[in-house]
Amino acid sequence: MRAAARLIVVASIAATAWPAGPAVAEPPTLALPIACSLGRDCWINRYVDHDPTEGIRDYLCGDATYNAPPGNQHKGTDIAIRDGAAMRAGVSVLAAADGVVVGSRDGMADISVREIGIDAVRGRDCGNGLRIDHGSGWFTQYCHMRAGSVTARPGDRVTTGQRLGEVGLSGLTDFPHLHFQVSRGDEIVDPFVGVDGGAACQVGDRPLWQADVLAGLTYDPTVMFNAGFSAGAPNIDATPLRLRRPETASQRLDAGDLLGRDHADAPERGHRDDKARDQRPLRDEPANAVSFPSAGG
Repeated sequence: MRAAARLIVVASIAATAWPAGPAVAEPPTLALPIACSLGRDCWINRYVDHDPTEGIRDYLCGDATYNAPPGNQHKGTDIAIRDGAAMRAGVSVLAAADGVVVGSRDGMADISVREIGIDAVRGRDCGNGLRIDHGSGWFTQYCHMRAGSVTARPGDRVTTGQRLGEVGLSGLTDFPHLHFQVSRGDEIVDPFVGVDGGAACQVGDRPLWQADVLAGLTYDPTVMFNAGFSAGAPNIDATPLRLRRPETASQRLDAGDLLGRDHADAPERGHRDDKARDQRPLRDEPANAVSFPSAGG
């Protein structure tokens, strides 16, 4: 009888469900953060820089990136729209994943940094934008948004695909584009690579993009998204940095010329909201970031 009781106790212990160890935090799966058709009316023109030195290297070991302060690294994925006319028509910025807004800024003018100078945006490189907490240390940041368009405030919960505002020309930039940045804690994460690594010079083993989104993000280091006619011979010094050979752009950046020129169709200055709704730092500010934190471009 006692032996039977011991067997019952042992069996009971064996069947007990012991607490599992801490779950590994899964990264967010990212939707496209902009309402456009890649290759038709918007284009990725710069990727995360994986080279920590003076060199540059995107995730495919190409040169579709650049050195940006601080840290000689462009920290995000830049998605450019055609020109100022497209910006004025309105191109929506969308939440790439569910989360809670932890930083926002609005009220900076849509104007090329070439016109107002870098000092005018120092410490606010990201321009108008948002920073979203996706839990477990994961964040996304959205920079250079249009003045008066930011729709969310800190504390707001957002869902994947929700409209956050519009692409603009605010902060440390001189052409309309969205700087989209992903981080885990203080670590910049390239959404084309993820955190599990993989073979060099190719998409990572577990990229963060949704599968259908990734399938449409074809890599093209050279794109033409606007054209026109000139009365004279082209002048390399007047060419947007993003269209020059990488070594030329790098030299210009070293000289303090941080970003490419705006398109010939310069945006109007009329669409502004100079009263900031929320000027708190975004945290990773370098548009190369946002201040929010640093973004870089």
